[in-house]
Amino acid sequence: MQVRRRLALIQEAHGTDAWQEVPDATGEDREGRLRIVLDASARVVGVRVLDVGRLRFAAALSDALRDAWLAADAVRLSRSLTTSGAYDEWLRLGHERLSGARPLAVGGPRRGSEVLRARTLPGSTTTSINGFVTVRRSGTGDLTLVAVDQCWLAAARPEHLERALLEASTGYPKAA
Repeated sequence: MQVRRRLALIQEAHGTDAWQEVPDATGEDREGRLRIVLDASARVVGVRVLDVGRLRFAAALSDALRDAWLAADAVRLSRSLTTSGAYDEWLRLGHERLSGARPLAVGGPRRGSEVLRARTLPGSTTTSINGFVTVRRSGTGDLTLVAVDQCWLAAARPEHLERALLEASTGYPKAA
């Protein structure tokens, strides 16, 4: 799906403040093992393995991918809020909510879940072409699961790991 089309669907469901057409955003995990690039719709468009030796275990890879994705998405979000002119307002609301001055308003349980369901895009589970890496994402691209074949990961070359992560993160549907 093209970036603009995906972005339009996300904007329809979640508003435009945080979802603007902005340049790609780069993020690196805190331990310097992995770097990823997200487009304006929070879709992974680039992956670089920085330290393959510290990514040899599935949990380490999963943590690194999630951490790098969050770092890149923070950059993407900041750019979107700045572009939309909503940065200061979101910052002010965040401070108010954190201080308790403005509690998070939640409707009744039924109404809240109906609104949430109406505003949520369907997620997806995708896998790399080689079948060794699987990623589950929410409708807005949030990573909810990263699974990898441990035997393959233990011997994968950095370029093969990069390719598999990119393929699994960009949407090759997992066979049922």
